[in-house]
Amino acid sequence: LMASTLSSAPTAVRRLASATAIFAVACTPHVVVFPASAQERAPTVAESVADGMEVVDPLAFQATAAAWNTFLVRASQLALERSAAEEERDLARQLIDEHAEVVPKLALAAEADGLPTAPVSGLDGRQSGMIGKLEAASDTEFDGLYLDMLLTAHDEAIGLFDGYARNGTGHLQAFAAEVLATLEARRAALATFANPPAAESDANP
Repeated sequence: LMASTLSSAPTAVRRLASATAIFAVACTPHVVVFPASAQERAPTVAESVADGMEVVDPLAFQATAAAWNTFLVRASQLALERSAAEEERDLARQLIDEHAEVVPKLALAAEADGLPTAPVSGLDGRQSGMIGKLEAASDTEFDGLYLDMLLTAHDEAIGLFDGYARNGTGHLQAFAAEVLATLEARRAALATFANPPAAESDANP
């Protein structure tokens, strides 16, 4: 950030920008603190979360959580339009309803901690590519691809929220722990949905 921009920013934001101008690796090997621009964080952080790293910066956490939330909603909106299976459309509706509440609650938690709310920067390049693959999928490919992407997205979101629930602070940390429990339960349900147990045979041995 330029000096003129910092001079007009609130003290807390100037302090955060100065403290994180160059990213540093925290003492735990897989915990990462990312640099200042919230708008530019989500792509970098999402890729790092996918590589197993943890996010401890509050603005980076907000931006990345919002991006994954946007991905899940957009993918599920496509499923409502494209899926041939009523059960899958029901699942998409549930996910859209659940994730409609995430970003407002995220913002409230940040405000309660006295932190600026990170602007929602949209999808990163990889997430946009995943949406593009869904849009380009044939009717026969769509349902399986959607479920695979839901599982991937939940795995990476769980890594993000688990890391912040363990390493973050304040109301954002409590929010991360609350959402983590929901994500883990939904991930288990998705695995069962994608790979239902084989039906028991009615035939006598």
